[in-house]
Amino acid sequence: MKKILFILLFSVNFAFPAPQVFITTGTHESATKTGALRYCITQANLYPGSTIAFNIPLTDIRKQRGGNWAYFRISPASALPDITAWTCIDGSTERFYLGIDTNPYGPEIEIRGPAGSATYGLSISSKCNIIELAINGFSSGDGIDLNANSAYTNIKGCYIGISATGTVAIPNGYDGIWLTNNDSCNNITIGGTAIADRNVISGNDDNGINEFYAGGLTNPFICDIVGNYVGTDYTGLCAIPNGNAGIDSGIAFSADSSGGHIVRNNLISGNYNAGIYLAGSETNVLVKNNIIGVGDDGITKLGHINDGVAVFQTVSGSTITSNVIANNNYGIHLDNADTPNPVRIFMSSNSIYNNTTLGINNETGTNERITPPLIRGATTYSTTAFIEGTSSATARIEVFIASATQTAGQGKIYVGSTTASIGIWTLSVPSEYVGYMIANSSVTATQFVSRSGTSQFATNVRIRQGAVPVSEERRKYSPRIIIY
Repeated sequence: MKKILFILLFSVNFAFPAPQVFITTGTHESATKTGALRYCITQANLYPGSTIAFNIPLTDIRKQRGGNWAYFRISPASALPDITAWTCIDGSTERFYLGIDTNPYGPEIEIRGPAGSATYGLSISSKCNIIELAINGFSSGDGIDLNANSAYTNIKGCYIGISATGTVAIPNGYDGIWLTNNDSCNNITIGGTAIADRNVISGNDDNGINEFYAGGLTNPFICDIVGNYVGTDYTGLCAIPNGNAGIDSGIAFSADSSGGHIVRNNLISGNYNAGIYLAGSETNVLVKNNIIGVGDDGITKLGHINDGVAVFQTVSGSTITSNVIANNNYGIHLDNADTPNPVRIFMSSNSIYNNTTLGINNETGTNERITPPLIRGATTYSTTAFIEGTSSATARIEVFIASATQTAGQGKIYVGSTTASIGIWTLSVPSEYVGYMIANSSVTATQFVSRSGTSQFATNVRIRQGAVPVSEERRKYSPRIIIY
C-alpha cells in the first residue's frame, strides 16, 4: 500500500512542468514565432514559475534612440495574452544580456499601445513579478490590470503612462495600475524601498493607481504602495499629471486592513485632482512619510487642484502621519458628502503648509467635528520655550511652528506632543526647536481624542520672547499666564 501511495505522489509531482526561461529576442509580433513577447507569454502560461527575459540586439529595427539613450519598443497589434500562471517578466535582463545600460533614464523595454486600441498593457490573473518595463499609449485601457488570482504580485522599476525616458506623457486611457474587485487580488506590492524599485506612474488619463473594490472581500486588504513617483517625471521635479488622483482607494465595504494597507515613502505630486483619495468603509489605512504637493527637492511647488489627502464615506480608524503636504487647496480634507462620515482619523506629525484654504478641513460630522485646542500662551527664552493651553480632558496635543506666511490653519514644523490633564496642558519645547520658534512668528496645535479623531489646527498664536528663563517646577505654581 505504501509503495502504491509513493508512486501516486511521485506521479502527481512529476506531472507539473518545470519552470522555464523564455527569452524575447525581438520586437516583432507573433504568438507562434520563438522570441516574440506574445509567444513568450503564451509559453510561460504553460510552465508556472517561469521567467520572461529580454535579449534584443541593438540592430533591432524598432529600437528607439536619442543622443545618449536607446530602448526597444514592442507594439502589440492586439491585446497580449492574459498572464494566467505565476510568471516573472523582467525587463532588467535586457541590460544584463547586452552588458551595457542603453537607457540611463529608465527601462530598456517599452510596451506601447496602438492608437485607438481598446486593450490594456498587461493583464495579470496570477502571481506575477513585473520588473523594469515602460507601459504606455493604451488609449482605451489601463497600463496594468490586476485581476482575480493576482495575489502576491510585485510591480517595480516600471514607467507607466510616460515615455521610457521618463519625461513625456504617453497616457494610458484609464488608470496606470488597476486593482480589481476580488478577494484574490490581495497582498500586492507596488514599488519598494530601493531606488531601483521605484515606479514612475504619471500621465495616465484617470488615476495613477486605482484600488477599486465594490465588495466581496472576506480577508483583510493588504497592499503596500512604497517608494514611487506618482504624477511627476523621473526626476520628481516636473509635473506629468494623472488626470484624476495619484492614488484612488475606493474600498466600498467593511474591510479591516489590520495595518496591511500602506501608502508610504512616495512622492505624490502634480496630479490634476488630488494626491490620495480614501473612500468606502475601509479601516486602518496607514498613509506615512509621503511627500504630497512638493517636488523631490522639497521646494518645487507641484500641488493639486483639490486635496493633498481626501477622506470620504465611512473610512475610519486610519492614520495619516509624518507626511509633507503642501501647495494644494486643502492639505487634508475629511468630506461629509456621504453618510456616515469619516471618523477616528488620526493625523500626526505632518508638515502641512502653503495650502490655499486650510491645512486640515474637518467638515461637519467628520471626526465628530472635534474642536481645536486653545493656545493660551507661547513664550520663548534663550534655550527653552513653553506652550500652554486648554483642550478636551485627556487629549493628545501636538504643537507646530506655523507657516510664517499664513495666519491660521497650518502647521509646518512639528515641535512635540503632550497629554492634557483635566483639559489643561503645557509643552516644554525641545531645545533644538527653540531657534526655529524665535525665527518664526507663530505656533499652532491640534488635539486628538480616540473616540473622535484629530481636530483642525488651532488659531495661530504669536510667540513672545521672555526676559528670563523660568524653570518647569516654578511654572507649575506660577499664577502668570500670558494670553495673546
